[in-house]
Amino acid sequence: MKNNSKKLSLKTIAFALALSGAAALIYEVVATDVLFYYFENNTYSVATVLSTFLLGLALGSLFISKYLNRVKSKPFLFTIFQFVIGLYALFILTNFNLIPHYLSFITGVIPQGNLFLATFSKFMVGILYLILPTFLFGASFPLAASIIIKKVKEAGQNVGVLYSWDLFGSIAGTLAAGFLIMPLAGLKAACFFGGGLNFLSGFLVFKKDKKINLALATLIFAVFIFSYFLIDPLNEKKIIVKTEESNNPSQEINQETYKEFQEKDIIYQTNSPYGVLHIIDTGEDRMLSIDHKVQCATSSKAERTMADIALSNIEGENLKVLIIGLGCGFTLDSFLKYNEVRAIDMVEINPKIPEITTFFFGQEENPLNDERVNLVIEDGFQYLQKTDKMYDIISIDIQSPSVAHSSPLYTVEAFRLASQVLKYDGLFEIYGFAYGPTLEREYDYIKIFYYSLKQSFPYVCFPRVEGEPLVFLASSSRLEKQSLTDEEREVLEKLKNDKDVTLNTMNYPILKYRYGGD
Repeated sequence: MKNNSKKLSLKTIAFALALSGAAALIYEVVATDVLFYYFENNTYSVATVLSTFLLGLALGSLFISKYLNRVKSKPFLFTIFQFVIGLYALFILTNFNLIPHYLSFITGVIPQGNLFLATFSKFMVGILYLILPTFLFGASFPLAASIIIKKVKEAGQNVGVLYSWDLFGSIAGTLAAGFLIMPLAGLKAACFFGGGLNFLSGFLVFKKDKKINLALATLIFAVFIFSYFLIDPLNEKKIIVKTEESNNPSQEINQETYKEFQEKDIIYQTNSPYGVLHIIDTGEDRMLSIDHKVQCATSSKAERTMADIALSNIEGENLKVLIIGLGCGFTLDSFLKYNEVRAIDMVEINPKIPEITTFFFGQEENPLNDERVNLVIEDGFQYLQKTDKMYDIISIDIQSPSVAHSSPLYTVEAFRLASQVLKYDGLFEIYGFAYGPTLEREYDYIKIFYYSLKQSFPYVCFPRVEGEPLVFLASSSRLEKQSLTDEEREVLEKLKNDKDVTLNTMNYPILKYRYGGD
């Protein structure tokens, strides 16, 4: 009987650790997504979350190991740790607006004159955001192990069982968060689910009676799930978004600007597989925000000029156009205004984006309703790989190279694919995302972009609309119709004589690493 009791105790602790491990990895996946709002680079946000989690786990394990012998009720302390983590998830991890406040404080202390200091500031924000729950997660495993281990000869076996269950739970939490909860219900739902798991874990260890254990744990988990639907956290009452960048020629980086919008400004919001979408209407402007970064707005000129730039550099009738990236629909709409355009294949990776175009055009004027438009929901890079169609114009209007699903489309490999489905006298255009007050200020960025395009296109240039990002044009035939400014000619001449060249490739996407901003 005593032996059975011990086995049951080991199973209970192991299951509690599995639940705790699942919650930990749910928070890790959520935090990676949340910090990307402000890092703007998937690699940096992932590295920050991983290093902070490991730091917290190490510190927590080290701290508790020194005081284990002084703990009178280890199951009770384990329960307290899980409850604190669950409450932290509900009230802190779900409060994404805390991050820009943290960031404002830290950037007021740490100079922001270069990319390293700016990135370090955000790394410190990541630590502030995550260090407490990760510390408690780190302390929980040794504490759980000490509850079970009574004899030295059983230590190895018991620790192995606990560790394997902890890892199995972590795997389940990662899969649940990344493939199920976040795509279907959003980041906050994942935090609520994780918080429920923490409380469930704590109750399993705290109570000695197995049936009371299970009943209370199930009840508290149900309360967490019910409370999520009760307060509907997907409908945020206010949001803070990155709106624009102000440039200072004396600095190496662009300064980020955040703006707060109240509930009255948020006319639509939904979750999607590629981020949280908000439609914001201030009365003077209407904009689309994805993951708290403005992507397009009625006041923006850039999307509306893509067609003008392209059609002013190509001749012919019955043109066939490929557009990758729908956004608000302004680029698509501007191409449809030209009678020379016969057909448009509109490729968009996010299945939720087509639904929001009515907010910018209305139902009747929606450009997706035009008979010339063929909407394709697919990743743009994959589309270029498998299509057998040939195009007169390829126009890429997507998020910056820092975004994971956009980054491949800025590489040498993508440009090569585009050149293979573009007619000889066709035109390729893509946003450059260089905002500097002068082209010389953005020279290194332009050089990488320019020579990456030159691997597939003999002719490359980069016209710009004042106040908007660069648009790169490329073709296999001469771009004779493109009139360049004196500044553009000077930079082009400098580029032709520059021998120090680095290409943006799938293996080394330098635009993503070195230039993380939009």
